[in-house]
Amino acid sequence: MYSVRRITILLALLCATFVFVFHSVQFYFHADAFHTTNFCSSYEVSAAFSNSFGTALNESVIPTPDLDKPITSSHAKEVLVFLHIQKTAGTLIERRFTRGGLTDRQCVCPKGRFRCNCTTADGHTWLLSRFSTGWICGLHADLTEYLECANSALNKADGQVVPRRLVYFTMLRDPLDRFLSEWLHVRRGGTWRRARLRCHGHSPPSRHYRPCYTIPEFMSSAPKPLSASSQLSWLHVSLDKFLHCPYNLALNRQTRMLANLSALGCYEHLVDWATPLHPSKSLPTISSAQAALRISAKHMLLLLLKSISLSEHLVYSQYHLQRALNITLNILLSGDRLSFTNSSGPRHVTHTELVRPTLSASEVQAVEDYNHLDVNVYRFAKRLMACRLSTYLLHDFHVPYPFKRPLLTLYRGNIWRRCHSLTGLLLDCGDKHCFTRRLVRSVQRILIHQGSSPVPVEHFLGQQEKRGVMMRRNFLLSATNVSSIR
Repeated sequence: MYSVRRITILLALLCATFVFVFHSVQFYFHADAFHTTNFCSSYEVSAAFSNSFGTALNESVIPTPDLDKPITSSHAKEVLVFLHIQKTAGTLIERRFTRGGLTDRQCVCPKGRFRCNCTTADGHTWLLSRFSTGWICGLHADLTEYLECANSALNKADGQVVPRRLVYFTMLRDPLDRFLSEWLHVRRGGTWRRARLRCHGHSPPSRHYRPCYTIPEFMSSAPKPLSASSQLSWLHVSLDKFLHCPYNLALNRQTRMLANLSALGCYEHLVDWATPLHPSKSLPTISSAQAALRISAKHMLLLLLKSISLSEHLVYSQYHLQRALNITLNILLSGDRLSFTNSSGPRHVTHTELVRPTLSASEVQAVEDYNHLDVNVYRFAKRLMACRLSTYLLHDFHVPYPFKRPLLTLYRGNIWRRCHSLTGLLLDCGDKHCFTRRLVRSVQRILIHQGSSPVPVEHFLGQQEKRGVMMRRNFLLSATNVSSIR
């Protein structure tokens, strides 16, 4: 009887071992077939994401760059290029790279100077951003401007012509929050009038683009400048005028700045791109120009940008950024505990968070309709990031297996269904979901273990006080209150 029991236990252990080995091998075969850096083959992408694009990708428009080569500190001629889209928390990530620095690369930041010197030992620039090189391709240059200008501008800045491999990364934000944040910025006098908007080496002619604050029907009711030297602005502009000006660059800004405009006629279709959806129609359609812009932006996200960060998910964003670029930030990206980090405890409050509850449902819907391209592209970017992020998590031995199990369950099957399900689990559940909350904390512990330090509490409280003063000043400048924003 004793021997039978031993044999039974032995057989049970053998069966359990076989099942474990089988599932482990199956997992690694599945995961390797979906490698993160290249996401998947271009042919599979064209088929799998055709539903999201509305049409198949036209891969002849933009050449597919080589994204398989890893980024390491030994490659001195590789340059990280940050695409800073307005009002997406881009300043935060730039400060982390320059003021905070990387564990294997540091920027020299002279006291009292705005810019930092981010060069290697042999004098090559390794970071192209606002706080390192400045706006060498124009104020808030878009991807089109960087593709045309970055190499020659770096040759001039470094004083030598060398072959470089430009590695692009960016930060995106929820389109509604980003648009409202830009509206509030413009209300208090911001214009970004020095932006070049260059395409094929030229700025757009007046027949294609005119600043809205120079068009009489869209001018705000704010007092005009008293002196001739004072510059016009859109101070105190209403949300209605801000939405309806067809030349407003804030409309679908993220889509436009991500797209390759040189293949789309540059700014010839700017007014067409700003055309809103009409929700009254049973099947709202978009123009061919809007479809081409949307496809180009998604193509760039998929095949050109090495890393995509989301300002609503800073912990995930830093983890994805560090794995994709093979770097380690000295300071946590979520160290400021901004309101869109999904973190508990003390946090800053954004301008949009205070203003959005004062808007009516029809106003919020209007913002969505006018920014429908951004809404669609942002949804695509979330699914793309969820798929890449899950692959990194599944391959990371620091991530506990209980977190990998649900990811592995959703990882199998059709790629489109897989990305949709993973997005729902990782990015759409919110901080209230127990699994998401525990996974974010686990990932943050991994980041700290790898060398990133949280921001000290006293520093955060000091920044919070300064931010409160700044917000009161900004709302005073923009004359924003419940009765005046409409």
